[in-house]
Amino acid sequence: MSSTSKRSDIFPLYGNRRLARYIRSGGDGQAVVLCGPEGSGRHTAARSLAAAAVCMSPEKPCGNCAACRKAAAGEHQDIRLISVPEDKTAIPVELIREVRAEAYIRPGEAENKVYIIESAETLKEYAQNALLKVLEEPPAHARFVLITEQEDALLPTVLSRCRVFRMEPLSAEEGEAALAALRPAAAPEARAAALAAAEGYVGPALRLLADDRRREVAAALDLARGMANRSEHEMALAAFLPDKTSREQYGTLLDTLTEIIAAAVEIKCGRRPAAPAEEAERMAESMSLGLLLRLRDTVEKARSEANFNIRPQTAAVALCAALAGELSM
Repeated sequence: MSSTSKRSDIFPLYGNRRLARYIRSGGDGQAVVLCGPEGSGRHTAARSLAAAAVCMSPEKPCGNCAACRKAAAGEHQDIRLISVPEDKTAIPVELIREVRAEAYIRPGEAENKVYIIESAETLKEYAQNALLKVLEEPPAHARFVLITEQEDALLPTVLSRCRVFRMEPLSAEEGEAALAALRPAAAPEARAAALAAAEGYVGPALRLLADDRRREVAAALDLARGMANRSEHEMALAAFLPDKTSREQYGTLLDTLTEIIAAAVEIKCGRRPAAPAEEAERMAESMSLGLLLRLRDTVEKARSEANFNIRPQTAAVALCAALAGELSM
């Protein structure tokens, strides 16, 4: 069987049809930005792009040739992953200068060499300007893939040299097909609930299915909705936990609620968090920044107390009363 007669999806990318077509075409652009929240498929797409660049088959990436297999294993010498060092909070400019110099060296075994830059939003302006020098006049064999959650953190001059793809949430049909393939043992209604809670992104949906956190995530969303509506009744219903709720499950509820309020604070401050929940947007519209910060502090206090020997049901009722008190001030 020829290498072009059967293609192996070593990096399955769900939805995102425009990006999928681009990868299948061989990804001819020399610089690409993949923007989206965690779990949206950015890293899978980046690895697929890299495999397409080094693939030895006419149909790229074939998933069958030696180059694709090395790319899948993370062992191809012409694919380099650039990430934030463990002792740093950002990718240092020295590392970008090293990449820039190395990019002009011919590939070792493929026609192209690929640099995947993770957390590109951490690049300071001078580091981005250092990268820009090679993006403006790249050697023909060099490809760059920038992964970021915050597109607006990249300089306009950098973005102008790149083809930008924004990772798209999946439709209900696409999501069900993806989750059915990845988690066939999960009930269809559980997959649908996880996808809805994950706002259409497969990565977070898989974590929800794996952790079985759907009930707690749903309760946090209901509680946030009640807060946005300033409805003590809705909040009380959301905070009514089953008798078998563990402290760990209650902690998940509090963590999710904290994330929602944090997203509302970001929106209130003029920033746009990745894939904010509808409840966060409604809270930001109807509440002052001071109130949001007080609500966040109340939930964080409850989270620190959740580790002590206290029944989650009792703690949830007390939290609901505290939140209602803040909302009534």
